[in-house]
Amino acid sequence: MRLLTVVAPGGEARQGAVSAALAAWNRALDIRLRFLHIGVEEAVLVLVSVPGPGEPAASSLGEVERAIERERPAMVLLHGGGPGALAAAVTSAKAGIPVVRTGAGRREGPHADEERAADRLAAGCLADDGAAMAALRGEGLGERSGETGPPADPGSAERVVKAVIRILRDL
Repeated sequence: MRLLTVVAPGGEARQGAVSAALAAWNRALDIRLRFLHIGVEEAVLVLVSVPGPGEPAASSLGEVERAIERERPAMVLLHGGGPGALAAAVTSAKAGIPVVRTGAGRREGPHADEERAADRLAAGCLADDGAAMAALRGEGLGERSGETGPPADPGSAERVVKAVIRILRDL
């Protein structure tokens, strides 16, 4: 199964941890299971922040669109935030590809509106803490949130990988 990981500004550290956990999960598959094609092939697209009003979103729209055409993913995993994240969520939704968004539920800072819109477009939202989860529930998005894993480490890379695998299997 193919996964396109899109890294918007602010998502670089999480992407590294999640990609490492995903690679470990793939290595751990028994050789017999590999023939069933349940491994996950990951392609990574890092969006760069472009200065100027409207430029980050416009630049990101084209980049994500080209990556989707090239990779033909079953799902998009979105890290980071701001206009780039919103552009990635819009492009993926337009292409009919489900999006799982990490770091969902953040509602502060200059890009709060973009964060909220990206969360609304996502098929799955993974929050980092109780406050973010409460924000998602307050907006009616709690049913699409990933509440798996131990509460002590809600934003762990392993939790993200488990959610990705579960959603890919359901597709």
